[in-house]
Amino acid sequence: MRRRLRGIVGGTVAALAVGSAVVAGAGTAVVAGAGTAEAAKCGYSTLENDTTNNKANYLNCSPGNERIRVEYTYATEEKCVTPGDTPLFANPDLGAVRNAVPIGTC
Repeated sequence: MRRRLRGIVGGTVAALAVGSAVVAGAGTAVVAGAGTAEAAKCGYSTLENDTTNNKANYLNCSPGNERIRVEYTYATEEKCVTPGDTPLFANPDLGAVRNAVPIGTC
């Protein structure tokens, strides 16, 4: 009986260890996948919780400066953005941020 309990306990511990490794592996894969997908999103993006379009981002993934056309509710504006993330804000005279598109280099 004593040997049998040790065998069951040892088997349970081994099964738990394998189960934990599988779960940890799955968690890591999901996190890595989410980070990769987010890092690859170049261009215009809005914030998930901003329903008023007061703030957005433009991610320039190119190695050099990029000229973009920012589209607001009432007009457009051109900006030169450096590589990386550029925050875009609503403009009191032009309205809420609606979109931004690349139009060349600067």
